[in-house]
Amino acid sequence: MEERYGASPRLRTYSPAFSAFCRRLEANKAYAVEYHMVSMGVVPEEPEIAALLEVSTKVGKEDKVYAYLHKLRGSAGCVADSTAEILEGRFRSERAMEVGRSNWDAGRVKDAILMNGGGWHGLGWLGEGGWDIRHAAVNSEGDCSGCGERLACVDIDRMETEVCSICGYFGSRKGKQVQF
Repeated sequence: MEERYGASPRLRTYSPAFSAFCRRLEANKAYAVEYHMVSMGVVPEEPEIAALLEVSTKVGKEDKVYAYLHKLRGSAGCVADSTAEILEGRFRSERAMEVGRSNWDAGRVKDAILMNGGGWHGLGWLGEGGWDIRHAAVNSEGDCSGCGERLACVDIDRMETEVCSICGYFGSRKGKQVQF
């Protein structure tokens, strides 16, 4: 498009092929479209990430499921009902109960969480068995209706510490965010 017509691709440029590959469970082709999108500076949004999560779940690519969960975590503070249904279906699945490591180094997990700014270890699926899935809301004070606990503030990651995602201020200040 750019070479021939001088037009930059947009998200809608990729939607037909992307949707078709996800619908037909052609995960590798959907991943290739996502790769091309990103290489052209087009960032997938929640619906695309949700579709990639769903196709990855259906074809059993747990490493991709994990990666897309964290892409979603990094790009959306809350998700649409349709995305929540995909997530809930994934965590209620038999496969979700089977995947994971029963033995891991707690010190390594702690170190990874601290290195990543708190709240995320990035070491893959830990633990085995069923997931506790609940619908809950968080009020303006940070109280969770599911467990009654107040959400804790954690250090944000290095990039967010340096660049404010709201105003774009660049500096070396210590930032905080609510961990959901």
